[in-house]
Amino acid sequence: MGYRPLRGPVSFFISLAVFCSVEAAELSEASIAHRDALIAEAVERRLHEDPYWLLLGHYQTRSFGGYKSMIDDPSFFNAPNGKIDPKAELIATLSSFFEPAAEDPDVRHPVCRFPARHAWLQEQLTFQPALIPVPECEVFQRVYEHLNPSSVTLVFPAAYMNSPASMFGHTLLVFDSKDKNRLLAKGVGYAATVTTGFGPLFALQGILGVYPGRYNVEDYFDKVEQYNDIHRRDIWEYELDFSQAEVDRMFRHTWELQGIWSWYYFFDENCAYKLYQLIDAGRPELKLSDDPSFIIIPIDTVKRIAGRNIVRDIVFRPSKATRMKQMAAQLPPGTLKRSLATGKGRASPGTIATDASLPIAERRLALDLSADYAQYLFTESKLSHDAYTRHFLEILRERSKLGPREEAEFDVAWPSRPEEGHAASLLAPGVSLENGAVALSLSGRVAYHGLLDNDAGFTRGAQILFMNTEARWKPHDDHVELRFMDVVHVESISPRDDLFAPASWRARIGFTQMDRRDDQDSLVFNVQTGSGAAWEPTVKHLVFTMIEAEVHAADRYRSFAAGGPGASIGWLYTATSNVKWSNRIRSAWIYEGRDDWWRAEGQTGLDVRLSQERSVRIYYHYTRNDDYSIHEANASWNFYF
Repeated sequence: MGYRPLRGPVSFFISLAVFCSVEAAELSEASIAHRDALIAEAVERRLHEDPYWLLLGHYQTRSFGGYKSMIDDPSFFNAPNGKIDPKAELIATLSSFFEPAAEDPDVRHPVCRFPARHAWLQEQLTFQPALIPVPECEVFQRVYEHLNPSSVTLVFPAAYMNSPASMFGHTLLVFDSKDKNRLLAKGVGYAATVTTGFGPLFALQGILGVYPGRYNVEDYFDKVEQYNDIHRRDIWEYELDFSQAEVDRMFRHTWELQGIWSWYYFFDENCAYKLYQLIDAGRPELKLSDDPSFIIIPIDTVKRIAGRNIVRDIVFRPSKATRMKQMAAQLPPGTLKRSLATGKGRASPGTIATDASLPIAERRLALDLSADYAQYLFTESKLSHDAYTRHFLEILRERSKLGPREEAEFDVAWPSRPEEGHAASLLAPGVSLENGAVALSLSGRVAYHGLLDNDAGFTRGAQILFMNTEARWKPHDDHVELRFMDVVHVESISPRDDLFAPASWRARIGFTQMDRRDDQDSLVFNVQTGSGAAWEPTVKHLVFTMIEAEVHAADRYRSFAAGGPGASIGWLYTATSNVKWSNRIRSAWIYEGRDDWWRAEGQTGLDVRLSQERSVRIYYHYTRNDDYSIHEANASWNFYF
């Protein structure tokens, strides 16, 4: 969800400009008097309580009174206690504007460090520029004129399951220049400095706020190359309907936050929420940063922005993998085989270009796919540089003989947009039948998307569940039982095809019932993992198989732990856009010291979507531990929020 290692400490903005040296000088009596008058007026008018001043300082009210900024970097504040005292910070900020200019050109004057504060205070108070040592920031003006920002676009790169840091997707903002060439614009994002790539540890540390997060500015072209081509992630771009004045306010506040750090929290103070504060700086009446939600993830940002009617235009930027798959789907099997062989360098592109038995549109598409496939093989180190260069140029030469592709010949189809998907959190009351006994059930999760959830706005076969839990009340003995609580349950069912051969995998960590007799209902700590492969026979079917392993820990075991290898097969069937069916069979051999037994599971489930945030679900689950069996059936009403 927007995590990456920290780049260098030098701000992008600073490196663009040439500083001018100004000799330090003592303040005149007139400047001192003007400074004191401005401070007195600001305090009298209680500007420190103005919502916009609180917004610029990222202040939030504390439950026991007072304020506290969400920024943790001391360099963001002019007052020693500025983090918790917006009044002291206001006074110190005004006073800092009257500091003499430093002789060292690399030392930014506060007027240049805080252009958003300076501009807003200028609007509220009557500044006399002649009495301020640095009345305007020349550095900022040079950078502003160079970038020429005229509009702002919210960018959502879709989730990437093979990186723990990107499983929820990411959000960033792009300042578009007046020439509208977005690829040459600058992207602004908030990212954490991560010290581990191990998913469960990464998630735990992210929840606890161990990582520092920073706002960073990068070339958007580099981000597109990273997301589209390297990570095979589709990108959605939402241009905001902001005026020039609103864009300028956002840009000034972005300047203030360059390189500033705060503790990164996985579910709230993350890349999704931090962009709210930048957008609010442009149009404060949106009050996006007042979101009271317990969790905020990138797709929530997209849905809130799209729901506010502030989107001027939407652009879908498909990944190279998406384009290649759609091109392959339009080619006959024989032509596809020849196209991929050409991309691998095993066939001459001329055999396709000169094949008069093929329609010219088909030849164009086949060679376009060959070129893209050769690039993919090179990035995956499956083609040497010399072989790639020689062969790729040969494909391009033959392709150029066929002329440009007409627009009607191929156009990438848009999938459902991210904002069309369900909300991340779920609450599902229901009724269960367990070995013939009726029970009332309540299940839910903090986030995000399950294999049986409707796939609109999500990637089919991708599951990320946090704190997925189910409890039951059994009225016949007035007993409440926690059936399971998954701290994290992640699955990536990625189909293999003629182009790509990704691995499918799963990881589950949490607590679950593992009964071996009627009166045994204590929870067992459970870790499951697996890896395998998946296939997509048709667009509606997704089948998979995995080799798995699991470990249990509980005081019921003689050595406190038990575990062993296993295997599973499954099938996902998307009957219609609103109906989904899943099936899975698992089996594992469990070894516990001198004891061992077989564990088997079978599950089938059906989900019917009623609306974007409602569905009805039924499932049947069979479990057998050793010689003890449990038959469970459940019907629930799902509320996404």
